[in-house]
Amino acid sequence: HEFAEKFDRVIADVPCSGLGVISKRRDMILRKKEEDLPALVKIQRAILKNAVEYAVDGGFVIYSTCSILKEENEDVLEVLPSFAKVESTERYFPGEAEGIDGFFIAKIKIDKGTIIPENPQEATAE
Repeated sequence: HEFAEKFDRVIADVPCSGLGVISKRRDMILRKKEEDLPALVKIQRAILKNAVEYAVDGGFVIYSTCSILKEENEDVLEVLPSFAKVESTERYFPGEAEGIDGFFIAKIKIDKGTIIPENPQEATAE
């Protein structure tokens, strides 16, 4: 990948069901179907997998949706490789706070455990 390990911060604001903003987008009730969810989750997982590859060691990935569904949020985080650690998550439900729609956000730290040798000669000897 051309952009592998190039960015300190990566935002993955993925396409989602939009159930967190349904009060403002009533037309979504007509367009969204429950059977569409597995395909959407597959796309979300693919985007998140790519996003963590773009972040440098020590960097962060922010994963966000305007959905309140566990399937589109915590369950998607299960695809993270071992070097990507979820530091925090926040979920808001529509109307929970004034002026806030429903959404989910996760802060993911990239920690590939880069080892710096005590003797720099060891690194160049390989």
